[in-house]
Amino acid sequence: LGNENACRPKSSFDAAKTLFLFVSHKWITPSEAHPDDADASKFKLIVDAVEKLLQFKHMKANDWCVALWIDFSCVDQDDAELSGEVSSLHEVIAQCDVFLTPVHDPGHALWAYPVSSGWRDEYSEYRAVGFQEYWTRAWCVVEAMSAASMPVLNLQERLDALEEGAVRTGLMCGRRVHVVYGTKERVRGLQP
Repeated sequence: LGNENACRPKSSFDAAKTLFLFVSHKWITPSEAHPDDADASKFKLIVDAVEKLLQFKHMKANDWCVALWIDFSCVDQDDAELSGEVSSLHEVIAQCDVFLTPVHDPGHALWAYPVSSGWRDEYSEYRAVGFQEYWTRAWCVVEAMSAASMPVLNLQERLDALEEGAVRTGLMCGRRVHVVYGTKERVRGLQP
């Protein structure tokens, strides 16, 4: 599939100047062996979410960047067994600061955020069909559970590099911030 040059090793990034994101998503059309649709809807969501995250100073360094781990780009899709990548998933998650779930939601206008009572259960009240389907996929649940419970590798180094805020606080509590960014947020111009 030509993905041999799609990524670079984590060691090539300056960790003090890099916010590491793990992208967890449900492939739109898994039967077509590609995670996105012909319009690159999910790709656009990821790019928009990253651009909006870059608007806030998450890292202490002034010239910081974002590095993404995305299964389709970082896992050899030509390996029929994928055993090496699967067994190292926990190692990848342990090195990430933020857990991003892009949600392609063509029916975003058909549901609304809870307004009168506010959010009580974001996972059930975020009504995007793609997000509800995400939680039916065992692999997605494993990724989310790992991100919520996997110890952060080099925690003190990460805390020293991060500005005060949600990302740093999440890591201090032993979990990563789970950022959900869908079509509804993109259309409304909302932050992730």
